Amino acid sequence: MIYKLVIFIISLTFFFSCNSHNNAESVDNLVEQLSIQKNKLNMVEVETIDAAFKAFQYNVGNLNRCVDSFSLELGNALNYYKGIKKIKPIDFKTKHDALHKKINNQINQIELLSHDISLGLIPTDSIPIYATMEKQNIDAVTLEILTHYSDYMYVKKANDSLDSYFKTIIKRACEGV
Repeated sequence: MIYKLVIFIISLTFFFSCNSHNNAESVDNLVEQLSIQKNKLNMVEVETIDAAFKAFQYNVGNLNRCVDSFSLELGNALNYYKGIKKIKPIDFKTKHDALHKKINNQINQIELLSHDISLGLIPTDSIPIYATMEKQNIDAVTLEILTHYSDYMYVKKANDSLDSYFKTIIKRACEGV
């Protein structure tokens, strides 16, 4: 109930704050938000996830095989590193592709809205309602992209900082094996 009330208040605020003069600006702002999110999504390199996951499997397998006991430092590093296994490359790639489709669909939707507004096909008093709905869709996609990007940065950071560390330990521990 509270959620509906909040949405209603936000919708009313948006409705009364918009007028026909700034409707184009409102749509332009939505396009700009989508452009920023698309750029962020394009910065994600799916191949990095694949390489990190393969390195993770190699490192953990050899640590388990060659290292008899873990120091506190090694245990803490390994616990941090194990977060990589929660982000499986195939799932990550599938989500990445789906997010590209979502953002492209949203861009098309905004372009169609802008076109309809420019042709006068949408009544002026209805434009804020459409803009609010599109803003909500963009916010949902933005949240998904931020989570996806955060997962990417976690895997990249964990792999970049710990892969060589574990490979050095493995090399020392497995020399006689």
